[in-house]
Amino acid sequence: TLSVRTINETVRDELKLDFNRLMLQEAMVLDPEGPLWYRGLVPENQETMSAQLTSILRNFEAERMVVGHTSRTGAIMPYFDGRVLAIDVGISKYYGGRLACLLIENGKTYALHRGTKLELPSRPGEALLSYLREAAALDPSPSPLLGTIGVLEAALSFLSGP
Repeated sequence: TLSVRTINETVRDELKLDFNRLMLQEAMVLDPEGPLWYRGLVPENQETMSAQLTSILRNFEAERMVVGHTSRTGAIMPYFDGRVLAIDVGISKYYGGRLACLLIENGKTYALHRGTKLELPSRPGEALLSYLREAAALDPSPSPLLGTIGVLEAALSFLSGP
């Protein structure tokens, strides 16, 4: 297992290389399981990865992990009770040009969604639904979050029963 320092130094050094030269070696930055491309902690079923995430965070003495390259909804999304934050919102014009960034202040996490600071929920359910509704209200109509909101509303309705 590599240390965080070694991973950071390796990635930094590889990003300085000419891309053609980089392609000729086994580069961490090109590895689908490497730190720039790994998407395994933003699963459809979080239960299957929870123990692995706990081990990873404990190993690196971290409270949470921030991941990119996982644009699915158009908003910063918390997973695993806020221990994984997926920050790829599709900021490139190609993916919609949505503007958002992650803020961590005094240990609390926020999304700066289209210029408005929204606290990120640490639990799924109604808190997540409320956050997504707030973010959707800031988007030009129709918000890309409407599909996610609909799925979450249906799931919560099903869980609460008739």
